[in-house]
Amino acid sequence: MNTPTNETPDEIPDDSSLESYYLTDQAGHMQELTWGELKRLAADQPDAAKVVLSSDPEGNRFVPLGMVSPNAHFVPSPDGWDNEVIGKARPGSTPCLLLWPL
Repeated sequence: MNTPTNETPDEIPDDSSLESYYLTDQAGHMQELTWGELKRLAADQPDAAKVVLSSDPEGNRFVPLGMVSPNAHFVPSPDGWDNEVIGKARPGSTPCLLLWPL
């Protein structure tokens, strides 16, 4: 049976305060998250929280959801190109739910 894991894979920037949840199979490979799992993981998010995706806007690729970082904070950059997501609030940040592709 799959169980949620509160760990961060190596390719994700190391921010110990950014909590991330994903499911793994018995071999330790990340598995697709379902709508039910996403609802459960996002249940405590404020209604005004942004939904932030790790992706490109052209839709060059479509992949299942692999990981969720609830209670993250979105920091927009002035030009919109170097936006940042962090684990703790700071001036100019807004709460967000960060979704990672599989």
